[in-house]
Amino acid sequence: MWPKEVTGHDPDKESKAFEPFCRISSISALFLPTLLIHGTRDTDVPYEQSEMRAKELARVGVEHELITIKDAGHGLAGAKPTVVAETQNRVLAFLNKQMGRVKNP
Repeated sequence: MWPKEVTGHDPDKESKAFEPFCRISSISALFLPTLLIHGTRDTDVPYEQSEMRAKELARVGVEHELITIKDAGHGLAGAKPTVVAETQNRVLAFLNKQMGRVKNP
């Protein structure tokens, strides 16, 4: 429902209108390291979108990580607090790894 409200397009009838937002074809080797976090029960953005994006990132050689949150919805709704805490730790580890690559001028 929200895609129609936000864009004015019906995703079932006008799927082409959403291509600029979901284009896996725009991924290239120039992408920065990418972290994807997705719940398997997300009803707003299908989990498969992150799987496809991760596959394409791997294909072009971009460092990435897909953190799958089993049975969580959009925004990790329904995820157990322990899973959220573990996810936060993984996010921090990913960011710390990437920030270690930044050189101060």
